[in-house]
Amino acid sequence: VELVSTRVSANSAATGSALWAEDGGALMLASTLVHDNKSRGGADDAAIVVRATAKLSVFGSTVVYNPGHGIHVAPAGPDIAPAAITVDSSVVMGAPDAISVVRDEAGEAMITRSVLYGRTGFLPLDLVTRRELPVFDLESAERYRPTYGSPAIGIGQCHHPDTRRDVAGERRRGRCTAGAVEASAEASRKTIKERAQRDAIDRAAEAESEPDFWPSDRD
Repeated sequence: VELVSTRVSANSAATGSALWAEDGGALMLASTLVHDNKSRGGADDAAIVVRATAKLSVFGSTVVYNPGHGIHVAPAGPDIAPAAITVDSSVVMGAPDAISVVRDEAGEAMITRSVLYGRTGFLPLDLVTRRELPVFDLESAERYRPTYGSPAIGIGQCHHPDTRRDVAGERRRGRCTAGAVEASAEASRKTIKERAQRDAIDRAAEAESEPDFWPSDRD
């Protein structure tokens, strides 16, 4: 199943309120928004549930405002291939976990250039991925749009052909905002400029704090 430039919302289920993949199935989301789906609790309480042997790929998408985990990866059990998930250039929120996966299977999850809000357990994360509040513009009609100062602005890569436009149809550059909705051009320019200035100040402060020579240099 491939969902491209799609909104998945207002669904309700005991578990896996929005999407469910199992039995070797493959589910791909690109420029897709999964929001305001309701689970009624349980071990698999999440908007998206992925069970053993299935594959989930999430590109330039947003999973927010769903009760429970954002994505739950059900444990595979002995002698069964675990599920594999890829999350790239996306925003995932969940409680208690943005992405719930058992420790032994965390290596099967690849998370890059994304923003996660909620626990992430033992997931290996790249240096660009942020574990903090994505900061949305809650006053606009599009309350999932990263706004000025959001860590999601400018950290994504919209190389996948189905992420060249966001869920609202807006064209995106190669370096894009993580999530399904692009930040406004003004917010993007201002945030990226201030981020670059802050990084330059941090680098200068770090250089000044280094001693002229290290103890080993005396030898």
